[in-house]
Amino acid sequence: MPKSVFILKCTIFLLFFCSSLYLRNYIAFYERAKFSFKKEIFCPKNNQSFSNDDYSKNDLENECEYLWRGNRSAICRWINYHGKINSSHKDETWAENLKDCDQWIKARGYPLEANSAEEADFPIAYSISLYKDVDQVERLLRLIYWPQNLYCFHVDAKSPDYLHLAIQRLSRCFANVFVTKSEYVFWSHYSVLRASLNCLNDSATKYANHSWKFIINLSGQDFPLKTNREFVAILKTFNNTNDVELAQENQFSRYWYEHRLIFDKYGNLITHKPIFELFKLPIPYDLKILKGNLAASLSRKFVEFMLNNAVSLAFIKWLEGTDTADEHLWATLNYNVIRGYGIAPGGFDQRCVNFSKLVHQRFVSRYVKWRDGNVQCHGKYVRDVCIFGVGDLANLISSDKTQFFANKFYTNYQTMAFYCMEKWMLNKIRRNATIDSERLIKTDGLYFNGKICM
Repeated sequence: MPKSVFILKCTIFLLFFCSSLYLRNYIAFYERAKFSFKKEIFCPKNNQSFSNDDYSKNDLENECEYLWRGNRSAICRWINYHGKINSSHKDETWAENLKDCDQWIKARGYPLEANSAEEADFPIAYSISLYKDVDQVERLLRLIYWPQNLYCFHVDAKSPDYLHLAIQRLSRCFANVFVTKSEYVFWSHYSVLRASLNCLNDSATKYANHSWKFIINLSGQDFPLKTNREFVAILKTFNNTNDVELAQENQFSRYWYEHRLIFDKYGNLITHKPIFELFKLPIPYDLKILKGNLAASLSRKFVEFMLNNAVSLAFIKWLEGTDTADEHLWATLNYNVIRGYGIAPGGFDQRCVNFSKLVHQRFVSRYVKWRDGNVQCHGKYVRDVCIFGVGDLANLISSDKTQFFANKFYTNYQTMAFYCMEKWMLNKIRRNATIDSERLIKTDGLYFNGKICM
């Protein structure tokens, strides 16, 4: 066989073999990539990242429709896009937008009156802690704002001046929005809890004449999954019961020893660590420490009790030197029988609490995807918490999602995720969506106050 013919046959064979291999892998990719909340989404390595400049407003909304349905092709189109979408606002100059409050409120579409008499008669307060991203925080406020409610912002004292200025100006545009005293906040330190307590205290004292029924504790990275109408319908069925996550605390070193912030010579935080020579025990009034989530829906009666009861105040003071105090306050006060008082207002009857059966679904104030469980995070993990991406939207908007808020979103990460969630929620508000709150409560068996005990 001539050498040239042999080379030609080898070339044809290699081309055929490589094409077959590519086709097999291509088909396998699409077989693996069938959308599921529980499976990872595989996108081709040569996946093209699109810019929002390639799309009109209508095109973007059509893309959202695909993402809401969990369309694999749309997810892969936007999974690598992290730029701005229909927004030119920068945090550094954001305060300039608020020189004319009336114009701003009108342009942004803030409601000027309650949506219904039922909502007007059941105002809700919000405590929102933030340290960055004014644009995201304002968009959160826009989605949950109603004039009958009350809104408190806590801005980390370490945040830049332009962020403090922007939030101050934003609050001055509304009679029912205010900014509480700033604390220097450090992760897992008592200051995280102190920031929320500042808002709760001001809401109960400085705004004592406001008739809010519940206060919902949030961060600037939360996103609403329910409308105000739905919040009211569900909270009314609580019958003043607090919605607090409840779990055993097995990391005893968090509160057995004094914890202190350690800084380097330049003032940068190194760690928040226990000092084993300094014991914190005993716990005031023999309280059993439980843990939960800083996010919670707390009845007004509970907040007033917490801020005035001697046992509660002693416990809050004792928490100052512990680790993750923000995870311990609500849960501990809601579970324990308080000496000289009994069960805290809206607290749980211990006879109804079976820790072996407690699941995250029984806590509805916040949906968090931790680095565990059987639901895939299609974004990324930061400190073991999922930062939601475009592949998570179908799960978040599913009709069986019972939670009030989803945590966390970053507007500079897979930005179509926040953009499309925002469109979905605005559509939901316009539809004036309703909810069968009684069915929701009875199905999940959420509460441990003796009224519902499953």
